[in-house]
Amino acid sequence: MHSLEPPQLRWIGTIVRPHGLDGSLHVELAQSVFLAEGTPVWIGFSARFCNRSQIESFTLSGSRAILRLAGITTRQQAETLREHGVFIADSSVQIPRRSSELVGWTAVLSDGTAVGTVVGIEENPAHPLLCIARPQSGEFRVPFVDVFVQHVESSTRTIVLSLPEGFLEAQLPTTTLPRKRKR
Repeated sequence: MHSLEPPQLRWIGTIVRPHGLDGSLHVELAQSVFLAEGTPVWIGFSARFCNRSQIESFTLSGSRAILRLAGITTRQQAETLREHGVFIADSSVQIPRRSSELVGWTAVLSDGTAVGTVVGIEENPAHPLLCIARPQSGEFRVPFVDVFVQHVESSTRTIVLSLPEGFLEAQLPTTTLPRKRKR
């Protein structure tokens, strides 16, 4: 038996403008989340006054996302959703800081060059660190912040990095770093 109660909804961001001509939307996020294709989403001015839709694609890019919704196929339709809130069921929330969520994803540079595979996320007082294994040279870490993580594409399980020149060359394999001693 299915409950007739609506799910508990969480506001995740606001549609700020259309993106392109195909009905895609720029969403300013309140927090970074991953939303898979097919996830139900509610669009409106509050959790009580919104309409259900479905995600066709969701691409995370820093504190913003590009969202495509089922049935929204033109810029004109997208324009009518400007300043609407985006809500999801609490059960759909996937925050990307959990290690298991990103393990196995491919890390690439903005030019498409593959640099490795995500093997985990380390918590750090300043910010989380992506742990990325390179095929020939061990692991390296990248701060999981907007300046380094340019784009997260859930449909292809790819993280696009924007690294300063020389960053990869300066990374020492983790096997050469001293281990912390237990007291």
